[in-house]
Amino acid sequence: MSVFLMAKAWQASVKNSARKLVLMKLADNADDDGICWPSYNHLAAQCEMSRRTVIRHVDDLILAGFIKKTTRKGGIHFNKSNMFQLLIDEGDINNLQANKAEAIALKQVKNDSPSDNLSLGDVVTENHPTGDRGSSDLVTETTRPSDTGSPRTIIDPSIEPSLKPLSKKQTKKPDYIRDLFEAYPAHRRGGTDAQLWKVWQQEKLDDQDAVWFLHWVVSAAQNDPAQWGVNSNGQFVLGLTKFVRERHWLTPLPVTQVQPSTSQPANFHSGDVRWAENLGDL
Repeated sequence: MSVFLMAKAWQASVKNSARKLVLMKLADNADDDGICWPSYNHLAAQCEMSRRTVIRHVDDLILAGFIKKTTRKGGIHFNKSNMFQLLIDEGDINNLQANKAEAIALKQVKNDSPSDNLSLGDVVTENHPTGDRGSSDLVTETTRPSDTGSPRTIIDPSIEPSLKPLSKKQTKKPDYIRDLFEAYPAHRRGGTDAQLWKVWQQEKLDDQDAVWFLHWVVSAAQNDPAQWGVNSNGQFVLGLTKFVRERHWLTPLPVTQVQPSTSQPANFHSGDVRWAENLGDL
């Protein structure tokens, strides 16, 4: 699971809540390089939608540039689950319709049958037993885009990718602890990321808490950079330990503090005392 990709997926604009959920789930499965390989059935079960709906949203995300898909062929009789590469920063949902129209036009030029279902992305043939993570003996060929988005004769593997739940007492410090520590305003971190991990264990927090933590801090820095920016010196920022123990990411985000404009008349009821500057000596 990549905490940074989860935060990016949360902030990405895909103009559809179900599509956003699919992108979030792919980010949840991805490693730090943005690679994951969940099957369509697994995505459908986790997102609580039909397999067909998941396929449609995945193809939309591919056409919009948010992800790249590689179909892994496991042998003569079946295909392995697809491998996805998340490219969230490169995605633009405004390109979806244009790219979809181009895909349909390309299909017509190639004189494909309307009932011929094609998959978006590359096909990789893997000559290794089911369950291996990779192989040096790969043969790649590029497939054609599809307006239907349905893979051809895809049979999901009987073995899903291993998704190990966080143990109740995890002793090894996860990589995301360092990410959380470095994302927090520097002047209020205190100590090291090892101390943050100790508090994290004491509070029995998990991966999902890390996602909300990072999303809150990143969003707060955007809303009020003077207080919550990484290199800011905000006086209202909690110490990191207190932030974690109080689960401050469950509170509302701060709003940008708007400074009163000197070109506008002073408001005598707001605490603005600029009017006194022009009184002169009495």
